[in-house]
Amino acid sequence: MNSISINQFRKKFLYFAIFFIPLSGLKSFVPYFSYSLIFFFLYIGLFSTRLQRESQIHQNRYAFGALTALIILIIFSSIVNFEPNTVYSFSFIRQFMLYLFVFYFLSYAMLGGLLTVKLVLKHYIMGVVVLIVLNSLGVGRAIDENGRLLLLGVNPNKISIYASIAVLFCLNILQYYRYSAKKRFLIYSIIPALIYLMLSTGSRGGIIGLALAVLVYFYYKEQGFRKRLKSISIGIFIVAALALLTLSNDILYSRFFATDDAGLLEDRFLIWNSVQTIISENLLFGVGVFRYETEITRLLGHFVSVHNEFLTIITFAGVIGLLFFIFFLFKVLKGALKSAKKQKNPLFISLFVLLLFTLFKAGGSLFSILTWFLFAFTLYSNEILTHERSFEE
Repeated sequence: MNSISINQFRKKFLYFAIFFIPLSGLKSFVPYFSYSLIFFFLYIGLFSTRLQRESQIHQNRYAFGALTALIILIIFSSIVNFEPNTVYSFSFIRQFMLYLFVFYFLSYAMLGGLLTVKLVLKHYIMGVVVLIVLNSLGVGRAIDENGRLLLLGVNPNKISIYASIAVLFCLNILQYYRYSAKKRFLIYSIIPALIYLMLSTGSRGGIIGLALAVLVYFYYKEQGFRKRLKSISIGIFIVAALALLTLSNDILYSRFFATDDAGLLEDRFLIWNSVQTIISENLLFGVGVFRYETEITRLLGHFVSVHNEFLTIITFAGVIGLLFFIFFLFKVLKGALKSAKKQKNPLFISLFVLLLFTLFKAGGSLFSILTWFLFAFTLYSNEILTHERSFEE
């Protein structure tokens, strides 16, 4: 009985942490809030390892091995190309290792049977709903110089990603889980509020990422040509409606079609051209974090992130590091496809597409607890769904 109560406590502890993922901006008001979330995951994972079967531990080794090899290569390249008087480099290595531990222990918690998909979706959506309420009340709300929404000091693009994932979660709950009519109506009513939140951020990436994810979601939702054609037609209709809403939003319309952001694009190309110059020194193993910070500051006059996580990996760990990362992503994709085919649940393949798009477009995705949570959630989705179904039966 005592063992059962302890396990129940661990589950509630973990769901509590998932609830707070969209609320990471609270670190502006609560010092070390993000690190507290990390230690939540470490605690849960550490005490759930005893629940593992040997076969589950065995299947972890490839994904964990690729990530471990990547961080070792980043550290090695950074030491070999060490530059003194850097400001951000040590922080980068520390954060990357912390999030690697998050992924490691969270994976064990998921394989240990501490999670169900239904409750993960529910608690995450509740966290984003709190963002919606805070926005409505004006708590922690601000508008930047471009008219884009900031909440709790969080980047508008990040808020949009939080909301787009919540939209996918709502769709999945409505289609695959039983709720009363009142609760289903409540979930339906949340979706327009999520879309409004996304539009308020003026984030093109969030809109495009959600559109791609929705199309993939409805493509994998059905099997067979006729059923799939009907399903993808629904997806296209939803994307068309999203496009109309986007065009009716002045901020997004100007960001998509006007020339106001030409300077931003020029800045991105300038960064990427500078990165190309830097990595030409050692394309195979990269230049490490210290040399990058020194060189990008010398070339541009200030430090700036790469704004493309694949280029980030190449810069820090070279082509070898990129191969390790691509292998890891392949394992995540394999897990997503397995849950789509065996469990007939398209959520995780759509999450993978959204993650992939974000990695290509945005900077700092690898330093988000949301990214590593979704990596683990997607990689082991088939196992979590299998456990969930056996528990229900």
